[in-house]
Amino acid sequence: MGMDAYYKDKGSWNRSDRLFRALALDGRMERRDRRGSGPYVISLTGGGGKTSLIRRLAWEGMEQGLKVLVTTTTHMARPEHLGVFTQQVRDVKSMLDRESVAVAGRLTGEGKISSLEPDFYESICPEADLVLVEADGSKRLPLKVPRPGEPVIPGNTDMILCVSGLTALGFPAADKCCRLDFALEIMEEHGRRDYMDGGQWIIGPEDLGCLMLHGYL
Repeated sequence: MGMDAYYKDKGSWNRSDRLFRALALDGRMERRDRRGSGPYVISLTGGGGKTSLIRRLAWEGMEQGLKVLVTTTTHMARPEHLGVFTQQVRDVKSMLDRESVAVAGRLTGEGKISSLEPDFYESICPEADLVLVEADGSKRLPLKVPRPGEPVIPGNTDMILCVSGLTALGFPAADKCCRLDFALEIMEEHGRRDYMDGGQWIIGPEDLGCLMLHGYL
């Protein structure tokens, strides 16, 4: 599964085929271990790319011998493999011991899984070294602006990754943005003056930054 990561370090841009290196996760996890017990928890928010990032981070974690727990605070597609839906700690532990990855959630009957009960989430976290949480939903659209109450970030989160999909560039916002009404409010207050040129908002690169800054960061 190829993926290049571009990141800044000491003022210069670098390229890596490892997200762990780009996010400095090895050092961050070591410092987290020294502060106390429990896994390192990453919550992913925003638009398109969250699931792909989770898969890549889980794969890299497995390569390093980590036990990786994947779950959601909203909804995500039901996995074909590695899923644990019984709400039993022993079943999550068994999957992690056997496969190094477990995807835990409650079945919804719609081909998806939903969030775990908070007590159960807290009880299974100690079984893992790394927890990856899909903490936002975007209806499969590459862009999103959260409404009040979103995203849903677990209290034990160590890192939040906000994602925007570049596949939105050059397309009408009405076709590519979740919570369009909130995005329009941000553009009216903070966006470029000519964003509605010709009566239609076509998403440009600067718009991605504006929505990320004022919608999430």
